[in-house]
Amino acid sequence: PDSAFQPGTEAGQRCLLLIRVHEALASQLGHDQEQVGLWLRSHNSAIDEIPLVAISTQEGLIKVVAYLEHLLERG
Repeated sequence: PDSAFQPGTEAGQRCLLLIRVHEALASQLGHDQEQVGLWLRSHNSAIDEIPLVAISTQEGLIKVVAYLEHLLERG
């Protein structure tokens, strides 16, 4: 079906990246929706952009994922 999740498509890859953002934020901030929202809406100097704006493009989404996963690796 057209509505099924298809990981091999561009939209599917975007979905997987958004899931990685969600998982990384949950790991860093728990499930505190207020803190997650604040992080998403605040300028981040490491990515030099507001994360919510950044994830609207494929390039920005990849940058946010890389940043968050780097934070997780550092502990």
